[in-house]
Amino acid sequence: MQLLPSFSLRPGLPFFYTGRLDPGPILPGGTRQLVLTGERGFRFLIEQREPPNAWQPLFIVTNATGSVTFGIPDAESSAVRMYRSRIVD
Repeated sequence: MQLLPSFSLRPGLPFFYTGRLDPGPILPGGTRQLVLTGERGFRFLIEQREPPNAWQPLFIVTNATGSVTFGIPDAESSAVRMYRSRIVD
């Protein structure tokens, strides 16, 4: 499985914050870890997509420290799967 780096949009408004998803290690049971880096104190919706399907919500993480690591249990079960984070509040 190859994870491509995510991108950040930075419009001219100073209060628009984005998050970045980076690959983490694969745990012994096959769980893929992802690392969300973004603005502290915000909640992010993590979504997944298996083309050609639409984005599906997975869960919400709270970024209390600036970086959150979480696991995706069945990440290896699909040939192509994309992930994204969107700020909730």
